[in-house]
Amino acid sequence: MECIQISVLIVPYYFYRKEMIVMAEEVKAQEQENFPTKDEVQGCIDKIRPYIQQDGGDIALLGIDENAVVYVAFRGACANCFMAAEDFSSGIRELILDEVPGVSDVMLV
Repeated sequence: MECIQISVLIVPYYFYRKEMIVMAEEVKAQEQENFPTKDEVQGCIDKIRPYIQQDGGDIALLGIDENAVVYVAFRGACANCFMAAEDFSSGIRELILDEVPGVSDVMLV
């Protein structure tokens, strides 16, 4: 009688655990599909680069980390501009987040 009770507990756990493993693998595969590529982010930056260069500055893509956070830096005149943080947060950051699927955040370094 005790063997039956134990199997009643083990069998559902086994199938539940197996289902959870499959679901975790599906989520991981889906995240990899939505992970932004360097080319996608660079393409978005290239759209706004001419406007930044008009003022003697530039913007560089530094990289993308494992959490899909994009890191950028201003160069030239924009690097020391007091308006750089405002331009970044109200324009560049929002543009990258809107246009590149999978980006979780954009950080100015």
